[in-house]
Amino acid sequence: MEDFALPLPITVICELPGVPYEDRVDFRVWSDAFLSTTEFTADEDREHTGEMAAYMADLIASRRREPTGDLLGALVVARDSEDRLAAGSALGGGADHLEDRHVHQGGLPACR
Repeated sequence: MEDFALPLPITVICELPGVPYEDRVDFRVWSDAFLSTTEFTADEDREHTGEMAAYMADLIASRRREPTGDLLGALVVARDSEDRLAAGSALGGGADHLEDRHVHQGGLPACR
């Protein structure tokens, strides 16, 4: 069940802002560190959170240079056209994959 319950939510979360497929393993580690209070040491947490913030800043800059049709591209266009989205709004939703994983692990077996 874990083979399905974990990849599905993180795949959807990565698809929406357009995180490239080859970056998804790193994105999962970063989001786990961002959300966990026990899985990583404080130093690892700071390292992973910093890596995720730098990655997202680079991804935002990339969308600014070359707009795309994904959610992050739309957020960048909206912010730059004075709709005033906060720069951190592109990071919202990071916790969703943990909740979804637990729902899928607990609820899907009952669907058999």
